[in-house]
Amino acid sequence: MNGWNNSFSIIKVILFLIFIVVLVLILDYFNTFYFITKNLNFDFLSIFINAILVISIFIITYYLIDKKRLDDEYIKNKNAMNVLFVLLSRTYKNCMDNINLLNNQEMLEKYFIPKCDFNAVNDKFMENYKKYPFDYENKIFDLIEMGISNIDYINSYIEIKELYKKYVDMRITFFDIDKYDKLEHKMLAEQIKLDYDTLNNKLKKEIKKIDILYKNSC
Repeated sequence: MNGWNNSFSIIKVILFLIFIVVLVLILDYFNTFYFITKNLNFDFLSIFINAILVISIFIITYYLIDKKRLDDEYIKNKNAMNVLFVLLSRTYKNCMDNINLLNNQEMLEKYFIPKCDFNAVNDKFMENYKKYPFDYENKIFDLIEMGISNIDYINSYIEIKELYKKYVDMRITFFDIDKYDKLEHKMLAEQIKLDYDTLNNKLKKEIKKIDILYKNSC
């Protein structure tokens, strides 16, 4: 933003110099300078005019170089923003694929549960499953710290990560909850389903928003 303000100030200076030149030409056209220039040192006037021209050329050149720098910076930030969109979209789509697999009871019992060690404090398979979609996290945080996006993206990212990890824990730990008839079991089953719906809806919303922003940016 400061770069644009500087360019705007330079434009004002250029316009001011153009105004002075036009004003002098108008006054000269009406011979207004006759009484002033009778005793004027024309060598000094020539030096003064040349100095103005040199300064004007310097200002214009500086403006053009500054404008190119700003254009390059804009393209760089735009590319960084698009990379952020791609990484966030890929992360959320991986989350959605994973929770949909867990939501399939047959797949869950046949392929997931046999790989879990429920006696372990931190089961390796479950922990890896919770971490997998967020492989791009360091790069995402680096891009956001560059200041190319607002804080809403990181808020949504953290919220989705927390919801995802909670759902994976609950869905695998209580994979057979529907086989029990007690009220507390039914309530827990309903809560797990609610967690899935909340996460699924949040993922769909963010994926749609990010894909639209990426499409409009390209």
